[in-house]
Amino acid sequence: MGQSVSAGRARAAFSVLGPAVFRAVAEFIDKTIFKNDVEFAGKVMFNKDTAGYAVIKENAQDVEVTFEQEYAVPPIVNATLSLQTIEDPEVRVAAEQLLLVSDVKYIITNVTTKGFNIKIDNQAISDIPFSWQAVAVKDAKTFKSRMTAADSGGLPLEIAPIDTSINTVPGETTPVVGNSDTTSSAPPEQAQPEVVGTNNVPASAVAGAENSAGNIQP
Repeated sequence: MGQSVSAGRARAAFSVLGPAVFRAVAEFIDKTIFKNDVEFAGKVMFNKDTAGYAVIKENAQDVEVTFEQEYAVPPIVNATLSLQTIEDPEVRVAAEQLLLVSDVKYIITNVTTKGFNIKIDNQAISDIPFSWQAVAVKDAKTFKSRMTAADSGGLPLEIAPIDTSINTVPGETTPVVGNSDTTSSAPPEQAQPEVVGTNNVPASAVAGAENSAGNIQP
């Protein structure tokens, strides 16, 4: 079924079983599939739908980019502020200073197979230039961040309440913690030691003590 070709056109399918070298321009008219890694030793040139420029004009808030040929799937799009298309050095320096102090915030939105939009947070006070790239990826993967705490079922993690109670030594009174309008009970009175004096001693005991003192010889 295969066929070797030295010149002219091959009208039947053929397979190249060994290395092949094309010493002139090779043109593939229809879809081409490479089923293994591809290495380019030189520079690669893409069409107009792969990359380009866009400008949000003064007093505008977004710009729409449309592809000349529709993609099979919505491409992955990146955009960045770029002054690459400004050739005048003085104008470029002025634009640099203006963009740096303006702190322009922008997003890429409304990406479809036919185009996308670049949008800024406020109306532009001057022309804002961008460069962009679009790459179609088959079955592109989406990676999501992992939870750093225990699985909460998709709900915010609850913070444990702070214990406002005061630890006390056993036997001491525990203060009452509550609202400012709550009257706390006074601590119980402590037992006072009993004072023993002469008023509490019988007269006969006092007299006996005096007699005993008189019998003491110096």
